[in-house]
Amino acid sequence: AAGDCRAPNDQIFVAISCRSCYVRIMNHITKPGWHKRGYLPHFDANCVVQHIVLGAKAGINLSDISLGKLIEDTLLHFDGMRYDLQAWCIMPDHVHIGVIFYPDHLMGKTVWAWKSWITNKHRKAMCEKAVIFELDYFDRYVRTLDQAEKLPSYIEKNPVKAGLVLNAADWRWSSAWHRARGWLPKQERLPVFMPNGSR
Repeated sequence: AAGDCRAPNDQIFVAISCRSCYVRIMNHITKPGWHKRGYLPHFDANCVVQHIVLGAKAGINLSDISLGKLIEDTLLHFDGMRYDLQAWCIMPDHVHIGVIFYPDHLMGKTVWAWKSWITNKHRKAMCEKAVIFELDYFDRYVRTLDQAEKLPSYIEKNPVKAGLVLNAADWRWSSAWHRARGWLPKQERLPVFMPNGSR
């Protein structure tokens, strides 16, 4: 069911705290796992908290009103159906996204769909063939419960660190703005995948 990262075998989850957080067992993580396209390496799996960063092409302001709204609407469109957003922040030259993907909805295909939809809609609206995003993207999967809990704050404080606003909730194109108005992640549980090694 949407919002539930359990595979048919419920035993692949082991409760590790009273906060209903879970460890994802390596043998049951959806493939393809590690891969790369000649650029950055990616770890693609569902039920893992991912921190994704999309970079903008030079001269593109992602936080422009029309483009910022398009990006945010795109991210929110399948929230709760294909993935659970944990946090996001649309900066002028990059986008931070904290997300947990559902089974059968892998990161690589979803990121490609985000970028393709945003680019095509923007081109139609502006009547120009602008390239919005860098070809590849950065991602890092959360390795510990502590990292999972700190990720939303890290993402949402980016505009404050950049000197764009004094308070994270004042930056219009972020989950902090929505959080201050009652938004909460649909996935209350944080499935934390902790591999034997690190990237």
